[in-house]
Amino acid sequence: MEPKKVTINYALLCKELEKQGKTKEKFSAELGRSKSFVCNMAAFMYGSTKRKRKKRVRGK
Repeated sequence: MEPKKVTINYALLCKELEKQGKTKEKFSAELGRSKSFVCNMAAFMYGSTKRKRKKRVRGK
């Protein structure tokens, strides 16, 4: 069985959690994941986990 990909609106998720009085950590635990799972989703979505290195140019 192939894993399915879904699109999550992170901003809307955060608003809904706030409306329900839940923290991201608590929601992550309810999903059975580590407490940083929801926070890490934003990092993957916005590419903050990949640091782009500047190409170093050496002088002559």
